Amino acid sequence: MIKCDASGNVIWSKNRGQSDRYNYTHFTFLALNKEGDVYLTGQADDAFLTKYDKGGNEKWTKNILNCNKMNHRINSISINNYGNIYVCGFSWCESITFGQFNESAINGNLSFIVKYNSKGEVLSTKSLENLPNQNNKVISNCNGIASDNSGNVFITGNYEDGGLRFGNTTLSEQQFNKSFFLAKLKIE
Repeated sequence: MIKCDASGNVIWSKNRGQSDRYNYTHFTFLALNKEGDVYLTGQADDAFLTKYDKGGNEKWTKNILNCNKMNHRINSISINNYGNIYVCGFSWCESITFGQFNESAINGNLSFIVKYNSKGEVLSTKSLENLPNQNNKVISNCNGIASDNSGNVFITGNYEDGGLRFGNTTLSEQQFNKSFFLAKLKIE
């Protein structure tokens, strides 16, 4: 990760990687808050969310521990004006613990939304409700997230082999077994 000034001069750079040549690190998303802090998501062995201050100093890292390597990913991040950080992604684990909250996969994999405060404390979590089609397990994925200052999040993603339920709204599988969604949710 490199921060440059308007002329392209390097202000600071950070390297985050594995020392084992069979492991790798990749970054999935980066966001800035209004103070200039940098939030970076990615995957080493575990999926992670890391906060850097505007000077490039690491403030904290939150890992989502794997039940088995390469089983989950944080796909997107959003920060509102109050400093709340929202991430979304998916996992093939049967359950994941985020702070004091536990989310479990039902009828397929686990697609999740996690709300953090600026200190990295988990404030709340939510998982998508998969609805299987016959005996299939639903494959769902939360790909993108945006937030507003009223506690709403807007998510996009895809699902197949069934449907999804958001409160009183049910989305059924569309033709060709792969469907896409856009949803607005309230995250307290």
